Amino acid sequence: MANDWILDVIADLKAFANENGLSRTADQLDDVSLIAAVEIASEKRGQPGTARDERTPGFVY
Repeated sequence: MANDWILDVIADLKAFANENGLSRTADQLDDVSLIAAVEIASEKRGQPGTARDERTPGFVY
């Protein structure tokens, strides 16, 4: 599936957060971007993405 667009949306949100003094939000969006990239890559390899089902170390929930 072509879900790469979500990475652009996350990047836009991060830019907005940085421009508006939301540094913790921007930091969290870095993690979100990595998780999304892993899931997208897994889909492309024909493997189900598991990032959303697992707690990611260092991620504040």
